[in-house]
Order: sequence, then structure tokens, then C-alpha cells
Amino acid sequence: MKAGSAWTRAARTDDMAGQANYAGYAKLLLATGPSARKGMENEGGAPAQHLAGHLGLDQVATVDPGVLRTMKAKGVTDFDCDLWIDGQGRTVRFEQRMDVQGVPVVNKVFFGEFGPVETFAAPTGG
Repeated sequence: MKAGSAWTRAARTDDMAGQANYAGYAKLLLATGPSARKGMENEGGAPAQHLAGHLGLDQVATVDPGVLRTMKAKGVTDFDCDLWIDGQGRTVRFEQRMDVQGVPVVNKVFFGEFGPVETFAAPTGG
């Protein structure tokens, strides 16, 4: 960012592939209904809300376009998804389970050691 320039809000784009929107996944799971709420569990030594459900690729287009392209190319049409959210609303664990060309595949992501919230001043000028 150039000195004196202003902050601008930008929508997520396809070039952000690889950067899943985990809050978006949580919204998709919650939209499947009350059965998505699996209850509180201990995850990484802290309580976390467990969400789970079955999602179709059409649902994922808005939250994870990179995964959408990859799954489509491999013939995946839907998958099971689990998400654990801590008391501060942060995703601490994420799992996807699917069959890729007849082979069971599991993707697991764990998050931790978040550290303090970073604060900074927005640039001035414009």
C-alpha cells in the first residue's frame, strides 16, 4: 500500500484460492438446520462448538472457490464437513471427507496459538 493511500473493502475473489472462508462454512452448516449443531466438545484443551453436515459443491462456490474447482475436476459432487469453533468465534478445527475417484479422502486443518489481537491505525489521506 502506498503512503497516503486509503483502505478499501474488496470482495473475495477466485485469486484468493487456498484461503477458505471458515466462517462461511459455519454459515452453510448452520443453514442445513438444527441437526448441524453437534454440541460442545473439548478441542485442543478448550471447549468448542462442533458443527457437522453434508454439503454440495454448489453451496461451496461462495466460501471456497479454489476447493470447488479442484473437487469438480476430480468428480466430487458433495462431501461431509465438520467444523469446531471456540468461545471467541474462531475456527480451531476443520475436516472434509469425500470420495475422489473411488478413494476415500479426508482433509484436516487445525488452528491454534492465535496470539493477541493485532491493532493498527488505518492509513490517512486519500
